[in-house]
Amino acid sequence: MYKKLIDKIVWWIPFKNLRNFIRDILINISEISEIKSEISEIKQELNNIKSQKDNITKLYQFCNNSNKMLDNNIYEYDFIFSIGGNCFCADILNKNNLRTTSSPFDWLTPSRNYSKTNMISNLQIINNKFKDFLIKDNFIYIGDSIKDGVKMYLNNNAKLFHNHDFFIENKFEDDYIKVKDTYSKRIERLLNELKSDKKILMVYIEYYRLYNNDFNINELIDLLDAIRKTYNNENIDLLYMRHEFFCNDITFKIIDNKIHLYILDNSFDYAKSYDSGYTPYWTGNAWETSKILNKYKLKKEI
Repeated sequence: MYKKLIDKIVWWIPFKNLRNFIRDILINISEISEIKSEISEIKQELNNIKSQKDNITKLYQFCNNSNKMLDNNIYEYDFIFSIGGNCFCADILNKNNLRTTSSPFDWLTPSRNYSKTNMISNLQIINNKFKDFLIKDNFIYIGDSIKDGVKMYLNNNAKLFHNHDFFIENKFEDDYIKVKDTYSKRIERLLNELKSDKKILMVYIEYYRLYNNDFNINELIDLLDAIRKTYNNENIDLLYMRHEFFCNDITFKIIDNKIHLYILDNSFDYAKSYDSGYTPYWTGNAWETSKILNKYKLKKEI
């Protein structure tokens, strides 16, 4: 590209040898500049890899230290809801009697490409009060699931897939009206809960077939603080179940008195999970996640 541009610059130089000499110099300068840019990008990528490696090392140290435990505390909340990463979270909350109503995130899932930032993205959506969440033009057709009888759409703004809301035999426009109405009600209901003075727990369970979320605890704390400020409610906490392969025991830590971090191997348990109707295509380790959720209760309304 730059060679054609250089030819346009030097064409007027009268002496051929001089013209070619200057052309070669300019090409060399351009190539050196391009190499420097590539080196800079490589350095940045190496720094990112090092940062991710450091985070993973810390997580594995935390996962495999002597502090393996589930404490004996029971944590009570007025309202508990799923923020992802897929429908397993809503389902396992329901099976543990912790889900009282549908959340906008219950039946949505990210693709592998978006899964690294899914939890942060979903929290940002909450902090922005679901602004532009249901704009029609943001829905992109992905394909059909003949087995399930549905059309799959990507909400390109939210980076979330709708795998249960649009049906093969229906027109998109007809289903979109129903989807917009259903999700608008869920959003309105959730916003009312968040801006109350209730003690609220948001639950995110990583799906073992997707990438781990990029883990930056300071970013997570800042975002949770922002959500509390947005809704004027200091009683909003986060339960984050992070999947790490080969983490043999559940480890637990409360961070900044607002984030409940659990690290576990959330891989599908072939020995047990089929007995409860779970399949490996959308679920995780129902036994281990239920152990964690048994520590949480909904307060009884008086």
